[in-house]
Amino acid sequence: MAILKSETHVGINIAASAVVLTYTHPADKQPAIVLPRVTLGAPDGGPVQGGGNYIANALIDGVSVSPPSAIPFGNGQGRGVLQGRHVAILPNDVLTVTVLGLTEDTNVNVTADLFNSTPVQAEDIAQIIGPGTVPVDHNYGGTDKYRYTTASGAGIDNGIVNIYLASDYNAGRRGQEFVKASSRTDVDGRWVRPVNLDPGNYIVYFYKQQAFGPDIATLNVPG
Repeated sequence: MAILKSETHVGINIAASAVVLTYTHPADKQPAIVLPRVTLGAPDGGPVQGGGNYIANALIDGVSVSPPSAIPFGNGQGRGVLQGRHVAILPNDVLTVTVLGLTEDTNVNVTADLFNSTPVQAEDIAQIIGPGTVPVDHNYGGTDKYRYTTASGAGIDNGIVNIYLASDYNAGRRGQEFVKASSRTDVDGRWVRPVNLDPGNYIVYFYKQQAFGPDIATLNVPG
């Protein structure tokens, strides 16, 4: 899952409900499913008191959209993680994540992350044939060079092939919005159709849900 946004706060008061992350879903993006996670306390300072329930909540445009997530922390625990619930968001939605601790929690370090957990849809994959002029498939650069196989060489059927710019992938930008082109594999692990790429350096990302991968390979399309 890609991280859409991360915020870090040092020494904040969470004895009253505090906003720890704000995210506006861009107007030009598709609806998404997101998952918030909040880390309270840190090894080098800003611990929580512990000995009670800690609560994380997600709101859209100021309105709570799911039951708050309450997690008990032990006495002297000092650090812990609150895992939120999946939330569906639309373009222009403003999502905020709040956290509530105990009355003693007036100087706490907090890191809040928002993950994009939107599943890839088959119809989305079918549309991403790529914007470029260079056709690329499993034979690009050599016969079966990018064929998707098991360790024993058997083809992996119905695997997904996502292609990212290497600069995006290496920087952690791996959400569906950064996929430049996609294909699927047939029973022999070969791509069912080529994609179209511009010259550049790419990462080919292979996987089959709950079966194989993820596996990656580098790809260079000369100019």
